[in-house]
Amino acid sequence: REGDSLFSAEGALKDAPPEAPIPPGQRAPRAALKAAANSYFQAIQDKNDDLVIREPGCVRVESGTKVTQRRPPAVADPNAPAVEFHDSDCGTGLSAMRQIDQVVLRRFPVLDEEAGVAVGVVLFTRPPGVLRPNGEPWPRNLLSEVFTTRGGKITGIYAAMHYLPKEAPTATGW
Repeated sequence: REGDSLFSAEGALKDAPPEAPIPPGQRAPRAALKAAANSYFQAIQDKNDDLVIREPGCVRVESGTKVTQRRPPAVADPNAPAVEFHDSDCGTGLSAMRQIDQVVLRRFPVLDEEAGVAVGVVLFTRPPGVLRPNGEPWPRNLLSEVFTTRGGKITGIYAAMHYLPKEAPTATGW
């Protein structure tokens, strides 16, 4: 959404997920697609990068901004979320995400074997007392994530995020 952190319409077009089906030999069953996507959420919750079922070099794009295979911006915005910009892949740096307590209300409404895609919808909860760089409490984060895969391993993650106001219900709407 316009105004949400990291929103970039140009970036979403430039770094869009692939649209073509994957070759039959690189497809995985629905259970493997769900396991790969869920491994990412579990790695965030357990603070363990090694849990992510991924191809080396997988990308992560958040609200149109590529946050992997790049260096952090030279000047940080104190009101922006603490995004881990790094020059590695989509499973790097999850062990350091202390501003996320749990990944709850996990849903996987799309598991497409032909496309090699899993869609996950989750809510990030925050640990009590953890503050953003600007001194404010971290808001909960509602995410829809498209996971592209090959052979049941994540090749890319494309996230649409929205920070919820304090008064929002503790649900995803599902």
